[in-house]
Amino acid sequence: MKKTFIVLKENYLRQIKSWSFITLVLAPFAFFMAGISYLEAKNSSDNDQIAVIRQVKKAPLNSYELKKQGIDVTSKYANITAAKKALKKDKIRGYLTAKTESSQVKVTYVGSSNLDNSEKQGINNIAGKYQQILNIRQSRINDKQLKVLTRKPSFKQKIQNSSHASSIKEISTMILIFVMYFILTTYASITAQEIASEKGSKIMEIIFSSMKAIRYFYGKILAVFF
Repeated sequence: MKKTFIVLKENYLRQIKSWSFITLVLAPFAFFMAGISYLEAKNSSDNDQIAVIRQVKKAPLNSYELKKQGIDVTSKYANITAAKKALKKDKIRGYLTAKTESSQVKVTYVGSSNLDNSEKQGINNIAGKYQQILNIRQSRINDKQLKVLTRKPSFKQKIQNSSHASSIKEISTMILIFVMYFILTTYASITAQEIASEKGSKIMEIIFSSMKAIRYFYGKILAVFF
């Protein structure tokens, strides 16, 4: 066992100084960073706007107020059908609809990803102001109308599966397979090179002549993997 450990140590120290070892260590990190950069670039290139659909003339939400809240919106889609097609093609991130029903503002968001907290707060701020106006119009400050004043807007969020998410998974899988293939081929190359070259140092020749070939082979394999 001691001789096997010496073989492992000698080969390991030799591999640390080789370019193949350095490449083997750094390559997975390089591929990982390249994959992350590609996905970030692809995400940034996709349209991240939210479409605002005005179902009535005096809608509770409008693009101007939403942009003032720092939300990236567009009003170029005239109806829900057009917005659904754009969402399916990843041209937009989602769409917003708002209406007044039974004196209550109802806002619905449909998209491929969740709204962040600041976006939700901005939408609720606008809807809340509109709801307050409706409440004041209906109230004359008695018990029944006090409940009207405390009425809050309804907000729903529906998340749909996106083709963009599935493409990210496919790309990640391909990168992982390539990295694994690269590591295996590099390990195989190093192992073959070590086994083929038997002109090592004097101490390695002495050890090799005094131990079983299978134990010497195990020592080289362990040196490559460690």
